[in-house]
Amino acid sequence: MNKLIRTAILFTLLVGSTAAVACDYPDRAQLPNGSTATKQEMIDGVKSIKAWQQALVEYRVCIDDETNSQIAALAETGASAEEQAAGAEALKKKLIEKHDASVEDEQTLAAEFNEQLGLYKQRQ
Repeated sequence: MNKLIRTAILFTLLVGSTAAVACDYPDRAQLPNGSTATKQEMIDGVKSIKAWQQALVEYRVCIDDETNSQIAALAETGASAEEQAAGAEALKKKLIEKHDASVEDEQTLAAEFNEQLGLYKQRQ
């Protein structure tokens, strides 16, 4: 019974950790329309992207810190070393997924901006 309770607590910690995370994914930067944008709108677009990229860096630091805190909290659950290791691996996997998704989003936005920049340059 004690092991069942520990496992339930561990499960709750892992599942509930997403809701407890204070790391909000930043709103995606808005891209200018290269077909109609002015030079200033393109410059503002670059500034918006850079601000979003900085927010992504802060988001990645936050999810890393939060994951480390959650892994440290596993020791307080009274779970066995094996259960703690499994919980830590699950948390690390989730961290990697979130990190990779944010990098992919950043790369996608960069490609989309480059497309708009090409359209802008064609008009010049």
